[in-house]
Amino acid sequence: MTSGDQAGGCGIGRRDFLKATIGAGLAASMAARAAGAGGAAPQLEHKNEKPEIAYRRLGRTNLAVSALTFGCIKLVSDNLSILDTAVGRGINMVHVCASYMQGKSITTLGEWMKKPGNRDRVWLALKPRVDTPQTQPPKKVINFDDDLKTLNTDHCDLLMMPIHQAEGVANDDLYKQLEDLKKAGKARIIGLTFHENLKAVFEAGIKANRFDVFLPTYSSATRADLKDLLPEAKKKDIGLITMKSTKGLDRGADPVPVWRTFMADGIDTVLKTLTTQNEMEQAMRLATEKAALPAQVARVNCSGQCTLCGACRGCPKGIAIQDTLRTYQYYVQERGWMDVARSQYAEIGAALRSPECGDCGRCELACPQNLAVRQLLREAHAAMA
Repeated sequence: MTSGDQAGGCGIGRRDFLKATIGAGLAASMAARAAGAGGAAPQLEHKNEKPEIAYRRLGRTNLAVSALTFGCIKLVSDNLSILDTAVGRGINMVHVCASYMQGKSITTLGEWMKKPGNRDRVWLALKPRVDTPQTQPPKKVINFDDDLKTLNTDHCDLLMMPIHQAEGVANDDLYKQLEDLKKAGKARIIGLTFHENLKAVFEAGIKANRFDVFLPTYSSATRADLKDLLPEAKKKDIGLITMKSTKGLDRGADPVPVWRTFMADGIDTVLKTLTTQNEMEQAMRLATEKAALPAQVARVNCSGQCTLCGACRGCPKGIAIQDTLRTYQYYVQERGWMDVARSQYAEIGAALRSPECGDCGRCELACPQNLAVRQLLREAHAAMA
């Protein structure tokens, strides 16, 4: 029995959830028709709201989310109190994946959600693990039943599907799997998360119009490629979250002015990992300060940064260039999170790492940032292997 099935537990059970989902779907459909005829628009869904916190509508999901989303990539029992405090002050969305901290993060979050009332205080965004069986053509299989069990719930509010190639966005077989998960009551909303080939995947996502929420790496280093696409996403009422948004900032620098610039661009909520009280107090200003702060994007130094544009995809050896540089530059050079960096790098297959590089230099010829890609790959491997 999950906590959602218990009387007075931490969430609603699957049966009630399905009833609510079907009812909400009918209500939304009716409301949409009414809105088209001059009637009222669908109502926002509210959760754990505090008067001093700013909340924004997450696109067509109609979830009212706090401007700050709690990232769980470093969540362990030693810093669980930071999550408890943030949620207590009105943060109402968390994001987790089973691979974070070798499974420690999702286990820790599950213990927190097991406590009476906690599941009802947050929207749960879950990035699933995806298997690719040896079939022709390969078909991805989404299986997160174990994750839901670990989290002491029977459904997630947002299933954030990781797709890093534009051609994968329109995969009909994958989309059917996602729709089946919604029908089974395991996921309310389907989102798209990506940190490679950013512009191509973003454009494919807008064209396909299958995902209700996008979670790209939107930072000072990637903003130039993506900013003009945000209004197009907004026209289709797609909710927008950003991750790794401090890329290019010095460690310890105030990120709030930059975040506010991103939100002025159209981002709805900023996903940020918080591990200390000081980090939380600094980040909470995004959600509590009502007046916009001066933009400081021009002060961010992104020289030498990989922009995850995908120009290097033509590597004849298939080296995971973007994934390696993203992991190295963000987790090692900027954040100093060696444990996370090594864990993320370990997920890249050995055949796709820099020791297998043929040293042809095509990546450097293609790189619009003129990065010394081969040198960076060697540095990354030395630091994270």
